[in-house]
Amino acid sequence: MCWICGLDVGTGDLPHYALADEETMIDLVLFFKKLKEIGYVLRVLVCDGNPDIPRAARKVYGDAFFVQLCTRHFLEGLRRKAVLAGAHEDPQTLELIALIARIIEARDLEEASRWLLALRRRRYRSPSCRLILDDFKTHADNLTTHLQHPNLGIPHTTNDAESLFRQLNLRLRSLGQFMHWRHAENYLKAWALWRRFTPFTDCKGMRKKRNKKAPLECANCSLEGVDMFKITVKNQP
Repeated sequence: MCWICGLDVGTGDLPHYALADEETMIDLVLFFKKLKEIGYVLRVLVCDGNPDIPRAARKVYGDAFFVQLCTRHFLEGLRRKAVLAGAHEDPQTLELIALIARIIEARDLEEASRWLLALRRRRYRSPSCRLILDDFKTHADNLTTHLQHPNLGIPHTTNDAESLFRQLNLRLRSLGQFMHWRHAENYLKAWALWRRFTPFTDCKGMRKKRNKKAPLECANCSLEGVDMFKITVKNQP
């Protein structure tokens, strides 16, 4: 089974999470439906290369949000394509991947445009280079969303989510296994709740203001007098 979890970039909070058999289209649609039901406004979706994730989100939210593909996952995919094509040591293929990396990981749109112009001035005719170029052209718009909308502060990788899952995996390894999926589900709910109530301690840069605040507090929720072990759920009208 897999744990489908959404991480809010601005606050580091986990607005919704669910245990599913797989990361199928149906599971993802159900995830986004619940996310919308609880009132979460989706403005930007940062995701890896699974095309079902933005498709599922659009089925629920329409087109009223931006998509940013993880540049790290995309570049890793290009390198795998080069290996499969037997071109992982070809200087021209390596140069092409490096140029694409400079474009999609540029500091701003102006820098990206300069590298894009340099790319257009070159001629890549090998089958592996054509394959890589076609892949880049198909996804270029969603790979540069963070550059097209700098005022939104969009991350260009899924590193935050990857870090979250690494923390969780360390916990799960110490447990070994669960005897029933319900036990796993309850544990994951408890861990997520603990994570939402635990203050940040090592945020740096622009996120330094998060330190000493829990994700829920960063989302403007008051935790004064709230015991995470004694939370009651009220029926909504």
